Amino acid sequence: MYKTNLAKFEEIQTMMETFNELSVEYEKGLHSRYEYMSDYRNEYTKLLRTINDLKERLYQKIDNDEEIKEVAEGVVKAFKKRIERYTELSKEEAYTDYRKEIKALEYALNIVKKNKGKRLIEDAINELENSKVESDEIYELLELIKRNDSVEEEKIKSIIMIINAAEEDYLSGFKAYRKACENKEEVFEAFDDIFNLLINLGYEYEASILARSLPDLDEQRKERPDPEELLDVLKPIKSAGLEYWKSNRTNAFAYDYNIAFAKEVHYTRRALLEDREYIGTRNAFQRLNAAYDNLKGYMEEKYTQLGGKPYNHHGHLERQK
Repeated sequence: MYKTNLAKFEEIQTMMETFNELSVEYEKGLHSRYEYMSDYRNEYTKLLRTINDLKERLYQKIDNDEEIKEVAEGVVKAFKKRIERYTELSKEEAYTDYRKEIKALEYALNIVKKNKGKRLIEDAINELENSKVESDEIYELLELIKRNDSVEEEKIKSIIMIINAAEEDYLSGFKAYRKACENKEEVFEAFDDIFNLLINLGYEYEASILARSLPDLDEQRKERPDPEELLDVLKPIKSAGLEYWKSNRTNAFAYDYNIAFAKEVHYTRRALLEDREYIGTRNAFQRLNAAYDNLKGYMEEKYTQLGGKPYNHHGHLERQK
């Protein structure tokens, strides 16, 4: 059935009136989320920082043996002397470059000083070997650490493995954490299980650190409002049969305003489908209404049925010559 541009505008007008009525609550819901996002982000940051501190504390327990500390101190002294010696040789021997050896020793020294653990000490040994630097001291330290492996170390490793799994599932990024909470995944339960595991294995202090950062189970999460009702109302202009007919009149711009409006309808639908947050959605709504106002203003000015008084509106309106 043929529709005039006027008839199409009347459908668009009804559509936009309904859309704007519904969009008020949708925008309020997003704004509520927007205000809560800073709390959400602080919650995520606090939990992530605590988990990293907790793992560091547990790793330190593995390498906290006094004998290991004593041997490590000896390694540090030996490495400092060798760095000093290589530095002196660099000055004495003009054609020999010891920078590679010094760099490897400094790398290994930093690892041993900070008690970084078995895996990184093995990395330091590889660095020394690649730089042709011999060091019996660091091999002795590594062997001592390996012999020090115990039941407690296995317990700690199992805890860290569980922590890493929860971290990967829920703390890989703020967006992942937020979505997990909004989808009612068991975020609190996962970290509460770690808390209980720490208690059961005798790590009460570490458990208390985690407890202070657990998300509030009773906190009312600000969920995203459902955009389906808005999408049902805001139809794509072309597929809904609301694209204007082009006019042959020289100064007729109804089609152009209609096409500009159609683009903003598409943009707004995309914002809704992509679940954009408050700022992005608000901007899309503003652009849509600005395009609609332009179309409406033009229609009301040029169409007598809408109260406009176009030039020569009694008869042949701006015909092409």
